[in-house]
Amino acid sequence: MKSTKKYLKPKITSKRISSKLSSNHKAEYSAIEDLLISDVYAATIYIPLIFSDQNMKYNISSVENVLDTLASIDAFRFSYRNINDSQTIGVMAQDVQKTYPELVKKVSGTPYLGVNYAGLTALLLEAVKELQVQNKELMKRLTILEK
Repeated sequence: MKSTKKYLKPKITSKRISSKLSSNHKAEYSAIEDLLISDVYAATIYIPLIFSDQNMKYNISSVENVLDTLASIDAFRFSYRNINDSQTIGVMAQDVQKTYPELVKKVSGTPYLGVNYAGLTALLLEAVKELQVQNKELMKRLTILEK
């Protein structure tokens, strides 16, 4: 089946790339080196690969006890103003900014904030691990009680 969507080529100016993917999707990228892309802001975009090699990182530390902090971030169903009427699901940047300011950036040239959803996903991974530990402990207690 042939796609009817029209995709426009990105406009590259210095280290900023902006791309209008369709009539209601826009993506912005910031290059931290010549061809290295980071800080993606978009309403909806498929990003096949984000650089995450350990050799590119320093000042590494674990993220712990994320369950309580993630509980303060709510997911919402909403539509974007001035884009289209279709519903999407996401978080509010201001909520994320309160507990994880490193995951929120101002979208250049706008008064708006964007969320690093890849970073948010990493926190969800840690939350699942924390839940798994809690679940194992509860299962042990249940086994003891059932004896």
